[in-house]
Amino acid sequence: MHYHAFFLLHNGDLQKAKALATESLELAQRFEQRVLVRDILDCLGMIAFKGGDYQEAQALLQEAFARSEAENMPFFHAYLLGNLGKLATTLGDYAQAKQYLKQSFEIGFSTKSSFNMAGSLVPLAEQ
Repeated sequence: MHYHAFFLLHNGDLQKAKALATESLELAQRFEQRVLVRDILDCLGMIAFKGGDYQEAQALLQEAFARSEAENMPFFHAYLLGNLGKLATTLGDYAQAKQYLKQSFEIGFSTKSSFNMAGSLVPLAEQ
């Protein structure tokens, strides 16, 4: 279900995406699916971000990030750093955004994974 929520998020249907992700989160928590909980928190964070609720986005993304650190998942850890960097950029905290994005790229290069973080750097380049 949470993949459908991501699809709705990227197609701009934030209301349906949030409802589906919230339901998915409840199920994942009930069945103790830690990895899914982390993924869904990220989804809910990005729904909040796209909806302009930056405080909620930050809380959800940071919770997902903390879970990622605890699970030792470098790929997702870097992905979440990218999302936190996007949020920091939007909030005008360019120093924090650069730090998040630098860490994201370092993990990406060290694990030889590719990430689509370049879009996050565009607002920084314009400053």
